[in-house]
Amino acid sequence: MPPTKRDYNFPTTIGAEYEGVGVPTDVMNSRIPPEIRSMVLEVSRDASVESPVLLTNGGSIKLYVSDPVLRNRILHTDVAVLGYELVTNPLSFAQMCRLGGTILNLQSDYGEALSERGSIHLHVGFPREFAFQKNALAMAMAFEPFLFKIAGLGRRYRGDANHSTYCRPIALPPAVLLHNEEGFALPSPKEALETGDRNLFWVLLGAEPGTSSRYVAARYYGVNVYSSVLRQTLEFRFFNMTDSSRYLRAIYRLAQFLGELCMRGTVKSFLDQKSVSIFQKNPDSAYIRLLESFLSYGRELGCTLKLKGEHVATLAEIVEKTPQPVFNETDVIATHLRKPYIHLKTAEDAGMKILGNDEVILPEFVDIHNFGDGNVEFLKD
Repeated sequence: MPPTKRDYNFPTTIGAEYEGVGVPTDVMNSRIPPEIRSMVLEVSRDASVESPVLLTNGGSIKLYVSDPVLRNRILHTDVAVLGYELVTNPLSFAQMCRLGGTILNLQSDYGEALSERGSIHLHVGFPREFAFQKNALAMAMAFEPFLFKIAGLGRRYRGDANHSTYCRPIALPPAVLLHNEEGFALPSPKEALETGDRNLFWVLLGAEPGTSSRYVAARYYGVNVYSSVLRQTLEFRFFNMTDSSRYLRAIYRLAQFLGELCMRGTVKSFLDQKSVSIFQKNPDSAYIRLLESFLSYGRELGCTLKLKGEHVATLAEIVEKTPQPVFNETDVIATHLRKPYIHLKTAEDAGMKILGNDEVILPEFVDIHNFGDGNVEFLKD
């Protein structure tokens, strides 16, 4: 299914969300150099990464108060916060590499900390066509073990701290609260691939038919196909923050390559790939073979967004240095969304499994107002 010139996004464009915890929003926003300002869409607050701070000396000094009791007594209102979400415009690969390096320098210069809350989400241009959406889901089923393996970018994967709440595996979908009923409905991505009905496809991924809301369970998979509905992008939500520009360049290009592969490949071909399990410990060589298999498939299809030798070597280095997260196949983890979402009839009509409250594990959360008990590790260190 070769891509054609249409009026939709193509993976030649790439954007990113950089979520950091150690720099105030206003500081990050004011320090972006004028020559790259046009590449940045916005720098805003985001609840998942912000922490309230105390202003002193007329606001020129910002103090983070770690003790929650003391903090609540002092901070009656959010007078200021540490933490930001920097969102880029759609860019070329070269522009993203330039911007990524500048952001790393800003983060390092202004005291950004490595944290389980900090992250990098990548978006590549992607069409809304149903066939391509199904291809992307099939690609994710086969390739997400590799993406989870490298997600920590040389460090422990941040999702280990909270059941990978904001980055669910396709192989372990989140249970969704029923609307006005006790219990949960369990999505079934495998069955979603088998349907020719677009509405049923999204229901089986955890989205009520006809919704245009951002806050649906279908959006919080590691490979977020639902982003094609919202933004005409394919989103990769996996990655920790990193201090390596080489690592950034490698994952930028990998995301673009996978986006193009989804537009050229077929569901069957993706599912025929010999993958590995996220539920057991695997040797590094298994991940290298999986990467090589996908690269070979890309060459066979004539993909133009190719990884250079240096990118492949960097990905192999990340595989070697990054601890593998191992998921528990028997765990059924609820989505973090607390608003009841799927109607019981919708779930039953779709053939979704209905679970009682005692059959589902509520996700753990990293306290969004604390850095944690350990020593803070700064990007510059």
